[in-house]
Amino acid sequence: MMMFDELKTLYVEQVESIFNEQNFKHLQTNLDLLFEVASFSSELSTPFFESLKEVLAEKVGNYGALVNFATFLESYLKLIDKLAHTKIKANGLADYTRVLLDNKDKKFDKYIKSARETRNDTAHGNAVWKNKQTEILKRRDEILVVLIITTGFHREILQKNVENQKSSSQFDLVPYLKEIEDSFKEWKARFVALGSGEKIDLFVEETMQDDEIGSPESGNIEALRKNIADKQFMLLGEAGMGKTTTLQYFTYQDAVACRKDASLALPVYLELKWLSAESSLLKTLKDKLGEYFTDNSLEARLKQGKIALFLDALNEVNTKELEYVVQQIRRFIQEYPDVPLVISGRTEYAFELKNHKPIRIFELRKMTIAQIEQFLQRNASEFCLNLIYPLLKSSSNVQRWLSVPMYLKMLIESTEKLKQVENPQVEFDALTETTASLIEGFIRGLFEREKKKDTHFSEMAFEYFLVQIAKAILNEEESYTFTRLQLIRILKEHHNLFPDTDLAYFLTTCQGLGLLVENLSANKQVYSFAHEEYLDFFASKAFDL
Repeated sequence: MMMFDELKTLYVEQVESIFNEQNFKHLQTNLDLLFEVASFSSELSTPFFESLKEVLAEKVGNYGALVNFATFLESYLKLIDKLAHTKIKANGLADYTRVLLDNKDKKFDKYIKSARETRNDTAHGNAVWKNKQTEILKRRDEILVVLIITTGFHREILQKNVENQKSSSQFDLVPYLKEIEDSFKEWKARFVALGSGEKIDLFVEETMQDDEIGSPESGNIEALRKNIADKQFMLLGEAGMGKTTTLQYFTYQDAVACRKDASLALPVYLELKWLSAESSLLKTLKDKLGEYFTDNSLEARLKQGKIALFLDALNEVNTKELEYVVQQIRRFIQEYPDVPLVISGRTEYAFELKNHKPIRIFELRKMTIAQIEQFLQRNASEFCLNLIYPLLKSSSNVQRWLSVPMYLKMLIESTEKLKQVENPQVEFDALTETTASLIEGFIRGLFEREKKKDTHFSEMAFEYFLVQIAKAILNEEESYTFTRLQLIRILKEHHNLFPDTDLAYFLTTCQGLGLLVENLSANKQVYSFAHEEYLDFFASKAFDL
């Protein structure tokens, strides 16, 4: 199922070139409002989202979908007419656009005129262009533009309508919770696709300062979270120990529970690296839940502890923004002490918050040999076990890095693929020389899988562009992220070596492979590597080019 965020991203990709860089913020805010208006209207919701999915789907040039989409535009203008009390005596889209859109902004006149023609042609069966894919796509994009400018022209009355809808009733949270569940399953599949029994039981030990009273607690992180009185704590660990997986899983667990019992705290997962002075913690939270709550109703839920917040990867925050983000978290903890809160980060961030307010700190413990063996038995084939077990028993070095869950998962998936090679033992030995060789083997496996799906996929081009992104991030030194515009600029500087590789296709495919992730931050599309280990791997490749 195509999610709201994915639909918005595809929408923006089709029309962003029409709106200059200064107007990108207006494009995004109007798009957000358009989605809200459609979501709150029982009459518009299904026609809008279903037709939008169709016109933006991979099956491009769909005339039938365009007909439905043009019909939705007319319905949208009818709603605006009703809200604005203009009482247009309309015979169709032409009358609505003349009253509601004409003379608003001359530079959009051609899009409005084309939208009228499209609706008229489709309604009366006069579309002589209906078998021309390029013409269908052109008209689709023009309607996409008209919907954005329509929302902008009538923003005040549309915003008021949305606020009234939110205040008058509790919006159905099931779509939000379902999206969390679907996103978690998709996220797992993108990283390492093991069997249904892949869950690792992670154990933690409390870290305490010398002047603290009491004994540190330890145990299974899930059980500890349920049983300790303090619902706000930090979860620390080395790279690959499972911090993100744990927070994603907690969010998923809480979403499942909320669907059964609406009185429970609503889970929200946020990656801290996307926060900045432009996009504060509270603003980001409001943006994420703005479709469901007014500012006042969200504030009430926070005061009641009815939001459970999972803040991931403090260590990945832009260096320039780190102090600001930490202050934001401190302030949030002070203002909303009843909100269940888990913050993850690397071990060196242990006392970033503790010096300000006592907050419990738990550190993830590495897996024991027994846990590694148990996980292998549940998830690896006999072929895989025959290669891994002898090495696990004989090498303390391998034991050490297989105690990190991410490396263990990578090894299983990469080893399973060796069934197809002529001499699997030789390939396995090369794969397990170092953690770097393991990561490389895993990424090569991702590329091989993509080559089978797409004959146009160029491993050389993708590796080259990912290396350039990694170099740019390390040269920046203070940020793990780039906006889409910055990223395209970097890629264009090196595009001459692989001119046949479409950059939009590159970014979309890298997200599908789980190598890059995208987020909307302060009305900007922002990208980063999915894991620091991927950043380090591609940065190291810079010396080979």
